[in-house]
Amino acid sequence: MIKYITLLLVSFAITPPLHANIDYKTELYTLLEKFNNQKKLTDEELVRLIPKTENEFSVYYSLTSPNKEKKWNVIFSNIQIYIGKRASISQKVFRSYVGLATLVDGEYAEGYFDRLDFLIGKHTKYFCKIYSSLSAKEKYRLGDLYSQYCN
Repeated sequence: MIKYITLLLVSFAITPPLHANIDYKTELYTLLEKFNNQKKLTDEELVRLIPKTENEFSVYYSLTSPNKEKKWNVIFSNIQIYIGKRASISQKVFRSYVGLATLVDGEYAEGYFDRLDFLIGKHTKYFCKIYSSLSAKEKYRLGDLYSQYCN
């Protein structure tokens, strides 16, 4: 009996959360549909929605494609606004949003860095505190903002 309970506990300890088994694109669309219907997501859901890899960012940004159904362009615009609002009050969402710095480029990057500048103005102490724990690539992309706000 003890072996069974131990095995069961070990199984739960190493089993990833349900959402870890879902690929990013599936989860992204699921969360965006939920957002579209409910007009809100939890901070944990937003953190999962914010891309963490180049492949995820490619899927995320593809929502702006003119080839996409217009519905997705609208949802993308709305979720961008919502992420900004939540990042302005949630350190968890803010930290994930900061992580986008290594992924963004082109026209998206321009707007992203403008929004990030505004958010860092609201979270200056937190940004300065977490800066040392950022990856080298994040530090490189955010160095000017760090100099502006933290020195």
